Amino acid sequence: TRAGEETRLSSRHVTGSFHPQQGLLRGSRAGQRLTESISTRSFLALGISWRELDKVTDALVTGFGAVDLGITQVLIDEMRRQAAEVGLPWEAVRAADAAPTGSREAVGLAVLVQRSIQAVTAAIEEASSTAPEATRPILLTDAGPLARYGHLAMLAPLADLTTRRRQAIWIAVPQLQDNQGALIDGRPLPLAAPGQFFRLDLDSLGGQPLVTAGGNP
Repeated sequence: TRAGEETRLSSRHVTGSFHPQQGLLRGSRAGQRLTESISTRSFLALGISWRELDKVTDALVTGFGAVDLGITQVLIDEMRRQAAEVGLPWEAVRAADAAPTGSREAVGLAVLVQRSIQAVTAAIEEASSTAPEATRPILLTDAGPLARYGHLAMLAPLADLTTRRRQAIWIAVPQLQDNQGALIDGRPLPLAAPGQFFRLDLDSLGGQPLVTAGGNP
C-alpha cells in the first residue's frame, strides 16, 4: 500500500499486469470455488498476499470478469463533491486527515466521511446492475478507509447469508506480516460465517490446494 495523493487514505500501488489463461484459472480448485461463488452470488473475503495483490486482482478481472471497484477512489470523489457543496477547501480536508483524534478538524472529517460513505454502497449497486445476474462478480479493493474511519459495518448487509445479491461480492483482504486473516488494517470484517474467508494466491489459481480460513485444504 502507499499513501494516497489527496489524503492518507491507503491505495493499491499498481506494479504491472498479469494476463492468465481463463480456462486454467477456472479449472483450478480455487477457480471452481470462485465460479461457484459467481453462480450463487455469495460474499467472499479473499486473503491475498500484498506481494501478489495486483497480479491476483488482474487474474480475477481477466479470468472471471470481475469488476475492480476501488473503494478509496469512490470515497475520495464523493468527499470532494461534498466538500465543494459547502465551500470547504480540499486542502482543509487533507489537513484534517492528519489532525489529532478528537480535535475539531478530526470530528469534522468524520462527519464528511459519514456523509460520503453512502456513495460506496451506491457504487456497488451500480456495478452489480451492469450485467445479467450471477455473471459478473464485484471485487472491492482498497478498502482501508472503511477500517480507518470506522465503517467496516457497512459490509455486514452484503455478507449476511440471507441477503439476495445481483452479483457475487468479493473483497480483497491484503495479508501482511501483522495483518493476517479476515482483517482490514487490524480490524475484523463483519463476516456472517467463517467459510466466507479464504486465502487466495497465484499457485492456488494454477491448480494447487486452496487453503481455507481454518488452514485446511
